[in-house]
Amino acid sequence: MLSTPADFLKSCFEAGIAAVLPERILTADRLEPTIGARPTALLAIGKAAAPMAAAIDASLTTLGRPPVARLVIGHGQPGEIMAGDHPVPGTASQRAADALGSWIRDLPIAVDVHVAVSGGTSALIAAPLPGVDADELHTVFARLLHAGLDITEMNLIRKRLTRWSGGRLAAALAPRRTIGWLISDVPGDDPSLIGSGPLSADSWSSAEITALLRRHELWTALGAPLQQVIAKETLKSNDRALAEVELHILASNADALAAAARHAASHGVRVHAVGTPLLGDAATTGTKLGAALIAAHHRAESSVILSPEIAELWLHGGECVVALPDDAPPGGRNQALALAAAHALAIGGGRNATTLLAAGTDGRDGTTDAAGAVVDGDTWERIRDAGRDPAADLARHDAHAALGAGGALWAPGPTGTNVMDVVLALRSRGGIPSVEG
Repeated sequence: MLSTPADFLKSCFEAGIAAVLPERILTADRLEPTIGARPTALLAIGKAAAPMAAAIDASLTTLGRPPVARLVIGHGQPGEIMAGDHPVPGTASQRAADALGSWIRDLPIAVDVHVAVSGGTSALIAAPLPGVDADELHTVFARLLHAGLDITEMNLIRKRLTRWSGGRLAAALAPRRTIGWLISDVPGDDPSLIGSGPLSADSWSSAEITALLRRHELWTALGAPLQQVIAKETLKSNDRALAEVELHILASNADALAAAARHAASHGVRVHAVGTPLLGDAATTGTKLGAALIAAHHRAESSVILSPEIAELWLHGGECVVALPDDAPPGGRNQALALAAAHALAIGGGRNATTLLAAGTDGRDGTTDAAGAVVDGDTWERIRDAGRDPAADLARHDAHAALGAGGALWAPGPTGTNVMDVVLALRSRGGIPSVEG
C-alpha cells in the first residue's frame, strides 16, 4: 500500500515530535539521579508546561517524592493552573508573573524545586522590571517580533526588561536547590536563551545589548527609561544566587530531526540531514530551498547512478524570521517559507515530484492555528485557481490566506512540546511505502 507524499511527510513530522514529548524524556530513570532527601516542589512554565509538569509529577511520585507545591503556567491548555499571553505579553502575563512571586514567597525553604522550562516562557510570565511600564514592555515585545529579529536576539533583549528572566527566577528561589529541566527552542541549545534564561547567568554585557539594538535601529525608539534599565548588568556566572542551580537539556531540534530521519529510512527513503540551521528571512529561505530541491530533482532524473525511483528526504531545522508591518494579516514564518518554496517549485520544473512541509513543532505557526503548510509544484497554481494572486499575497505577508485557498495549510493542533521549526522536503517520482506498513 502506497502513501501520498504529503501524508508521508506528516508521518515523519509526527515521528520527530514523538521523540521529544515530555512523557518520553522525563521518566523516573531520568530524574532519579537528582533526587535528594528533601521534599520536592514543581514549577512548569512554557508552551509545554502542562505535559512537562505531568511527566515530572508522575516521576517524582514514582520515586517517593511527590511535589508538596505545584504551579503550572502555560498558554491555555488543559492541565495548567494559570495562562499567560503569547507571543506578546499582556495582563494575563502580568497576573501569571505576580502569581509566581506569591508562590515562591509561600514556598518552604527546605525543598528541592524542579523547574520545567520550554519555549514561550519569555512572554507567558513577562512582567516589567522596576522602571519599565507595562505598556512599554508590550510595545517592545511587539516591536521585536515585527523587526524580524531571530529568537536568540529577541531573548537577549527580553531578559533585560522582564522580572523573571536573566537568572532572576533562580535568584528568587535561592537558597533552595533548583533542578531545571529544559526543552530547547533556540539554536545551539544555550540554557541562558531558552525562555530568556530564567535559571541562567547572562554572558552578554549591557554594551553588547546596546550595540545589538543599535544594529537593528531599535535603540533610539526605546526612550530613556528603557535605555537605563538595559544599562544595568544582569546576573553573571559567579553570582552566589546561582550556586544551587543544576540544568538539564532534555530535547532539541536535532533530536526531532534524527527521529524523523530514522522513520524515513525505515521506509526505504534515502535521507539527507542538513546540519546548518535555518535562519534569516523566511521567504528568502523558502525560495532558496525550493530552487535547491528542483536542482536535486534534475540531478536524480539525469543521473546514471542515482535512481529516480528511490525517494529522497531532506531534513532542515531552525527558526526563520519575518519582518512585518504593524497592519500585517495573520500568518507565520513557516507559512511564508512554504509559499515562497511553492513558487520556486512551480517555476523550476519537476512538478509533482517534490513536496515540502514546513511547520512549528509546537503545532502553531505565528498568529494562526496552523502549524505550517505542505506544498508542491502545483500549489501555486491551485492558489491562482482559487482566485488569489499568490505573488501579491507573498509580498504583503498574506501567506496564510493564500495557502488556505490552495488547500495547503496544516493544523494538527498543539503537540505538547516545542523544539523550533522543521522543514522536510521529499523528492518522490514513485509511490511511498505506507506509513502503516
